[in-house]
Amino acid sequence: MQYFFAGRSVCEFAGPYYAAAKAGQLGFTRQMALRLGPYGIRVNAIAPGVIFGGQTEDSWPAAIKEVHREMLSRTPLGRLGKAEEVASVVVFLVSSDSDDVTGATIDANGGRFMS
Repeated sequence: MQYFFAGRSVCEFAGPYYAAAKAGQLGFTRQMALRLGPYGIRVNAIAPGVIFGGQTEDSWPAAIKEVHREMLSRTPLGRLGKAEEVASVVVFLVSSDSDDVTGATIDANGGRFMS
């Protein structure tokens, strides 16, 4: 199972290398937005939570029920995300509805991490 919160917050499930990589992606997004904005290029990122599908779908049934409860109890929507929900954020970012959005990281994680 993967956890995607290490770039902005402490995460007991991720090592320091993972946290450093995620934090670097956040900074890279902002820096590229700053440098490319004058050319009309927008740069944004999406920070998905745990998505039900693929590897997570395979490992979720085998995980200890206490792990399920703990993870979902810290997620206000009380469920894992779906790939289609993250795809909807992508559609928004490539549409003209997001013309004034740049340098942003949009969380798609059921409210698990709120900034």
